[in-house]
Amino acid sequence: MIDTWKNGIIIGSDPAADAAAGARLDPQMRSLVEANKPEAIEDLLLSRISETPHDLRFFVPAVRFFVKNKNAETAQMFLDLLLDALRTRKAEQEELSLLRAVLLVWPEALPVRKLLLERLRTLYGNSPNFKRLTEHCRIFESSEPIPAFRTLENWLRYDEGRGVYLTTRGAGRVSEINLALETLRVVFPDSAAPLSFKPDEAARLLVPLQAGHFLLDKLDHPAELQQLAASNGGELLRRLFASIGRQLPLNELRDILSGIVQASKWGAWWSEVRKDRRLTVSTGNVCSWNDSAEDADSELQRLFMAAPVRDRLEILRKHAKRSSALAAAMTAQLSKDAENERIKNPALAFELFLTLEKFPATAACSDHKSTLAEFINHADVAELVRAIPERTLRKRALTLIREYRQDWPKLYARLIRTENDMQSIAMIYDSVRGNNSTMADDIAAETMSSPAMAPDFFVWLCRELNSKPELLRFANLNLLQFIMQLLANGSLKEQIGALRRLFDDDGAFHQIARRIDPEQAKQLIALLERDSALEDYRRDAMLKDLRAWYPQTQEVRDKTFYVSAGALKIRQEEFMKLTAMDIPQNTGEIIKARAHGDLRENFEYHAARARQEMLSSRAKTLHDELQFARPVDASKVDPSTVCVGTSVRLASLDGSDFLTITILGPWDSDPARNVFSYLAPAAAGLLGKRTGDRVSFNEKTFSIAEISVAAL
Repeated sequence: MIDTWKNGIIIGSDPAADAAAGARLDPQMRSLVEANKPEAIEDLLLSRISETPHDLRFFVPAVRFFVKNKNAETAQMFLDLLLDALRTRKAEQEELSLLRAVLLVWPEALPVRKLLLERLRTLYGNSPNFKRLTEHCRIFESSEPIPAFRTLENWLRYDEGRGVYLTTRGAGRVSEINLALETLRVVFPDSAAPLSFKPDEAARLLVPLQAGHFLLDKLDHPAELQQLAASNGGELLRRLFASIGRQLPLNELRDILSGIVQASKWGAWWSEVRKDRRLTVSTGNVCSWNDSAEDADSELQRLFMAAPVRDRLEILRKHAKRSSALAAAMTAQLSKDAENERIKNPALAFELFLTLEKFPATAACSDHKSTLAEFINHADVAELVRAIPERTLRKRALTLIREYRQDWPKLYARLIRTENDMQSIAMIYDSVRGNNSTMADDIAAETMSSPAMAPDFFVWLCRELNSKPELLRFANLNLLQFIMQLLANGSLKEQIGALRRLFDDDGAFHQIARRIDPEQAKQLIALLERDSALEDYRRDAMLKDLRAWYPQTQEVRDKTFYVSAGALKIRQEEFMKLTAMDIPQNTGEIIKARAHGDLRENFEYHAARARQEMLSSRAKTLHDELQFARPVDASKVDPSTVCVGTSVRLASLDGSDFLTITILGPWDSDPARNVFSYLAPAAAGLLGKRTGDRVSFNEKTFSIAEISVAAL
């Protein structure tokens, strides 16, 4: 949100005026009022005016007293004296608060209305419709002047020609106000037509921009700002921050500068402008501007000292190159932090010392080598390394482990299971294999059979099938089936994206699919056709490649599939509702929306068209699928083997755990309730099995204890 010109003369709250208007009489004043001594009251007021004219809580209730007692002349006299005293002191804000407070307790005071109107004229004197708006708001006729003034000032803030800012559109200008319709119209550069707002909507959505604001200059003089960006990026940022008046997240800063700095040149421009030491970018990529480089360093030092220890690390990494003095101050403090954390948080202390190793000239710690050696020889060094979030520091720790520890292969074998950086995984694997190929082979085999133990290492192994000859033994159809099953059951949630990318060009899929025989290709095509975990575009591309590589697989296939009668009825009812109700009704909405006029800015029309496309697409899909859907007949289900329409009770080999799986059609699938489609990879290992057979499900081995007909 752009923060500028939020309060005016009347708009916005005035706590001083509100408090003064609602205040009770001073105890001394109250005693004089109760005794009905107006002369004494006047004397008391006169004695206080010269000393404390800003004490509105004393004077405003007294003015209210004279008004209630029908002595407006005296009330006006004291108001004039108070205004003179405040003007002598040049207390403009107190003067304005006094006028507002008096108008709250004395709404009939025409002189106060005139004074407030003059203040508005001073602030908004260039408004082309000032007189017309004043008459429209009935400033001198209204019995409630404060709301009338508030309405007037709101109109003046959005009078014709005013610059405004809308979050979704940027800067624009008010092109017209229509008092009869109570609307104003704003032109934005990217709008085909002006946008209309009611005054209350404008107050809520549009931020007025004062003349000279950066966003108005962007609107009116873009070429000038583009030239400034190219010649003096620092001055451009100075002007921007001076207008905005607050810190800016980097993404918001970039949005504001869109059109001034070309998107294709942003990276180079930002790298160059960041060299200006007046600019600071703190944790969270929050940008701020300072009057001088020294001020910026002082502000960074303040932020550094106020930050938690881990955030101090980030500030050091980002800003150590700004100046040697700043780097020295920060590393000196982090050296103290590292010593303080040794006992209570050794992992953080280790991370701190690894960071300080990069700053030997400025760090207070004199002997990093011996200190780091102590950490490397720590009994739980593997846990200390795992806790380091920054991958370059973890790689440095791995290098030190190999340098100082004779048992480094065992430590590497432990660490590779939790490492998530692919470069570090490659470093660990190559080091272990170069030292002991049998150990490396064992770790790889264990991971390929149980990927949950080392999920990122599993992904790395799949990616490296073609570049590591020793991994080719895993490149077979079973691995592809296994990966598809992992995607289907979602057991490796954090690696879903990486697993899907294995099916892209030059991934594990292409490496394996080129090595299988035609019969296996047929099996793979069948798996892909019934898979629901891969995106359509990936699945279609793989099917196209397989059929091109293995033309003999392109025979006509039976598309019939089985579902429960209940699921079939639900789809049939959905299709009837779509064709008989939803689509015709939405067609009517399109016709209505088209009648509204200009289709370029007609949101209702475009929304109705988008919904029509969605409804039509869904109807076509259902129409095609219903032609091949067949209901399962419970009377014909044979429970002697696992097939569609059966429930299977699985028992763990030690008899301590039982699991019931129901095999139904693709429309009935509900893995959360252990209901699986007979077409899904998860069910592939169960189909055709009999009671007593051993099966694998979700990477566990079970025995089939019982097969029964499912409740259909």
